[in-house]
Amino acid sequence: MNKPFNLINTAFEFLADAVSPNYHPLIGLAKDAAAGAVLISAIGSVVIGLIVIVPYLNTQTKIYAKVDSIA
Repeated sequence: MNKPFNLINTAFEFLADAVSPNYHPLIGLAKDAAAGAVLISAIGSVVIGLIVIVPYLNTQTKIYAKVDSIA
């Protein structure tokens, strides 16, 4: 899920470096915004992963608790 954002960010950085090889504050801000988009997509991936795995782990924990109480 995060790979397309990384590719777009990399392409944007190469384009910005080609347009203005010297430091420019606006290009720095644009690069920071693109990196922020990558960070937000990574956080979203973690949240979706947790939404998927937490119910499974909760179910497994209840099963193990029942097995321990029987033994």
